[in-house]
Amino acid sequence: MIEFRRILCCVLLLISHSHTLLAEESTAVTEAINSGEGDPAMVQSQGNIDGFQTLSVADQTIAATFIDDQLGENYGAVILLHDVGQGIDSTGVISTLRHQLPQSGWATLTLELHYPYEPTILLSPTLAIDIAPEAGTESTETPTTEPLSTDPQLEQQSEDKNIKLPVISNQQRVEAALALLTAKNIGRIVLLGHGQGGVMAVTLLDVITTPMMGLILVATPELGADKPFETMQQPILDVYGERDEISIVNSVQHRKLLMKRKGNNNFSERRVVAADHNFTGVESVLMTTIRGWLRTQFVNEKSTQ
Repeated sequence: MIEFRRILCCVLLLISHSHTLLAEESTAVTEAINSGEGDPAMVQSQGNIDGFQTLSVADQTIAATFIDDQLGENYGAVILLHDVGQGIDSTGVISTLRHQLPQSGWATLTLELHYPYEPTILLSPTLAIDIAPEAGTESTETPTTEPLSTDPQLEQQSEDKNIKLPVISNQQRVEAALALLTAKNIGRIVLLGHGQGGVMAVTLLDVITTPMMGLILVATPELGADKPFETMQQPILDVYGERDEISIVNSVQHRKLLMKRKGNNNFSERRVVAADHNFTGVESVLMTTIRGWLRTQFVNEKSTQ
């Protein structure tokens, strides 16, 4: 009997020790999350990607990248606008182009964009009823209230945490990018948008202060209106993947027909065989396509002047 009690005590001590270790590990993970360690956004903000820098916009900062021309030709710069759910160095279209275009004489700049949040999960209308306490019953949970601070400085700090900064518009973001390129004496600028970034690029063309020398649309869906194209005179390249959604393929064909009717001979469309929306596995073909178009439109023209 005494031996059994000793064994039981040892087991209880081991269980207690394991619980302590788990609690300490949980606390360490929580502290790491709160401090930003391991957070991808924080890693980016520390500049752990090529060309990372921040842009100052309306007294706030946004993440961006800039890689200068690595060929010594200084043909110009391409501003890359990422798609919904992607970022300044997303694999596929953005990362490939921003790293490889500089090797062909084009500086690249990507910047963090803001897309309105659109929830895709619908909650059941009976959810509130299901979790609400039954009529005539009282909740068994003890309400918790935090003690009120009597220190005015602490109260002010608490209020400051609840202050929401205004959303920086994408026009402001692109204008900040243009200001950076202007400061670097880069005159020829081409705007490139992937997916919804292409829609944004077309929308911004008429409102940004610096004129764009060219426009590249990559896997860009329906724009919702043909009017923006009616006055466009700059060269336009519309690239899409063979395996992309049929709606995007149809949108490109619609824009091609529209520009033909408007007499814009500077419009070109390219279909990349076996490419999906993100050009997975055929990024090099996309790069070759865009590099060739840029050379035809601007580099060869420059060499003949």
